[in-house]
Amino acid sequence: MTLIEVAIAIGIFSAVMLGTTALFASLWKMQGFTMRLGMSSQQATHVVTRMTDQIRDARQADNGAYVIVAASPTELVVYTDYDRDGATERVRFFRDGNILRRGVVEPSSTVPVIYDTATETVRIIAKDIVDTADGTPLFMYYDKNNAVLSGTPAIDDIRMVRITVTVDTDTATPPDGVVISSFASLRNLRTW
Repeated sequence: MTLIEVAIAIGIFSAVMLGTTALFASLWKMQGFTMRLGMSSQQATHVVTRMTDQIRDARQADNGAYVIVAASPTELVVYTDYDRDGATERVRFFRDGNILRRGVVEPSSTVPVIYDTATETVRIIAKDIVDTADGTPLFMYYDKNNAVLSGTPAIDDIRMVRITVTVDTDTATPPDGVVISSFASLRNLRTW
């Protein structure tokens, strides 16, 4: 082989190696994108599904208190048997910065039953919560005619809740947050 042939062979080999390296770098980046999207989607879906189920099952408190305690765009407090133990707990879902939390108050064993908010146990149910691009709040409320109740509605007007959670595990890189939304009709409301 001549020196020119060796130089050409090295040039072709170098071009192939650069192309292969670029391809692997692109695949690695795409894999990271897909993993972030999948993790965000899984977390948002799980949280919204659990919250929807618990809100649908909301019921009158063991002491006779109304089903809904408080409702705002970032917080919802209801009575529900979230842990399926037969006792109705006071459950508060609320956003705290980029964290979604659930606070639970167990009923007392006294008669009448008391829900002491000082005993509330708060747990993180989702991290990496971000605002939606269109400004949709965490909770939206609807009346008996499915009309949107704006702001902080009167609790006795609420018949359905829309939950919208946006999760973005890495806000510095694409993809943008995954938005999962669901509706929960309050099944156990007594309307006279």
